[in-house]
Amino acid sequence: MIIFYNYKSMHVIKKNMTEKNSKLPYDIAKIYKKYLLRDPDRVGLTHWINQISNNQISLDELEKNIKNSPEFELANKFKQGFTNTSEGFDLWIDPTDEILSRSIVYDKVWEPATTKLIKDVIRSGDTGIDLGANIGYFTVLMANLVGSSGKIFSFEPEPLNFKILQKNIEQNHLENVVLEQSAVGDTDGKIKLYLSNTNSGWHKVFPTQFVDYEVSDKNIDVNICSLDKAFSNQKIDFIKMDVEGYEWNTIKGGKRILEENHDIKLIFEFFPMALRANGVKPDSVLNYLLDAGFHIYVIDENMRLLDFSTDEFCIRHANYSAMNLFCERAF
Repeated sequence: MIIFYNYKSMHVIKKNMTEKNSKLPYDIAKIYKKYLLRDPDRVGLTHWINQISNNQISLDELEKNIKNSPEFELANKFKQGFTNTSEGFDLWIDPTDEILSRSIVYDKVWEPATTKLIKDVIRSGDTGIDLGANIGYFTVLMANLVGSSGKIFSFEPEPLNFKILQKNIEQNHLENVVLEQSAVGDTDGKIKLYLSNTNSGWHKVFPTQFVDYEVSDKNIDVNICSLDKAFSNQKIDFIKMDVEGYEWNTIKGGKRILEENHDIKLIFEFFPMALRANGVKPDSVLNYLLDAGFHIYVIDENMRLLDFSTDEFCIRHANYSAMNLFCERAF
């Protein structure tokens, strides 16, 4: 994880510097921004200030060192919009996206615990659905796992994400993926998609603001469909869902699929703050799944079973960032 250094804090360091070296924080930051596409972290900035102030290295030498660093190579991949993953497939990314795309380039994986779980539970020949596919990291991963005898249906409503998703399916020569440029919920037709200013994974189909700096009013009309209507006579083995507070609507639109496919497995992002912003009680989603016979696990290195009340769970995580949950029925 890279910790981005705040420019405002440079003034604190600058107060303790001689006038001769007072520009160093800004000169160093300029080099970082140019070659690494980020601000310097606090430890790095302090280290280079000391090195340069003590004539151990010059700014020109620092620039040369950074240009020869492994991180510079990663920054170039990010800027060029193309990378390879630890799972062995190539991926086009969005070079303006500082969250998902940057993480995939720098870490070569997205959500490692969820990636591992998907590899453990998906089998060759399975049929799966990826809801909120974004640029297609999980779509490509799942398509490789199900193989030529399986199929993945991938849904993404936002045009830029969908365009990159298409490129990734073509890049990886996947013929077992069906792409749908559509949102998914409990209705069919058109709906407004409200676009995030800061995160390509935060577009949502309701206008309520639930993050302080998430203030965009920009929206576009997109298609929306319900799972039960889209898959009237199709066996479904698993669903991955990341729909930013629209989980309850999506589940309501897919109740028949969940009821008829006893062995179905569900992976979804649980974001209580977003659910409440959409007018949904977070525990209602969990209670429905429990009543439908699912066991619910928190996806992390320990795969903890949700073994206390949903009310207590939602209270504990009322203002917690999103977490991924795994649901499967007991046999």
